[in-house]
Amino acid sequence: MTNTIALVLAAGEAERMNGNLKQLLPIGDTTVLGRMLSQMKRNDIRTIVVTHKSAISEHHHRVHSPKNHNTICDTLLSTSHLWDDRTIVLLGDVVYSKNTMSNIVGCSDDIRVFGNTWEIFSVVFKKKNHGKVKAALRKGRTHRLGKLRYFYHAYCDFEMGCQEVEAEPLEDDVFFYVKDWTRDIDTPYKYDRLMIEIVNKGIIRGEPR
Repeated sequence: MTNTIALVLAAGEAERMNGNLKQLLPIGDTTVLGRMLSQMKRNDIRTIVVTHKSAISEHHHRVHSPKNHNTICDTLLSTSHLWDDRTIVLLGDVVYSKNTMSNIVGCSDDIRVFGNTWEIFSVVFKKKNHGKVKAALRKGRTHRLGKLRYFYHAYCDFEMGCQEVEAEPLEDDVFFYVKDWTRDIDTPYKYDRLMIEIVNKGIIRGEPR
């Protein structure tokens, strides 16, 4: 039996959100984090929220405080002792559609990166890849932004910061191109647009969390 753990990375400083924690923004009848935790609970997946913020930890009893949270690569690297047979990495400021979350949870590949041309939303990897994932995170953190995009570049031996065209040429091997409304929230404008698109139009109200 394969043991699976989900790590929700929620250690960012919300600098572009006027101090509001993105993970606690309302969406439908819950919050961004609450929706994600419900999705994990429904799939019976053990979940740890990686954060140093008490306002977030109050919402979930399984919390890990990262020693280094300067960048996403730093934060994820600090969780390596928690990784299991299969590790699902979720970004705490992303609202995942039911379809995309189903693809993430059901992923059985040795490693798979989920995202689009602009953003990485999730990474799933197995124990056999722990060493290579750590090495790629160490290289990705050398980029000043240290985002999962740069981990992906390092893992695939791309030039750091290169511009892929829909994740070519390794889309079939490593990258899963997300084509639905799944997206991250990093500015008030993007949050407002998300509300208009998926809440006011009733997309979320008719979809189980």
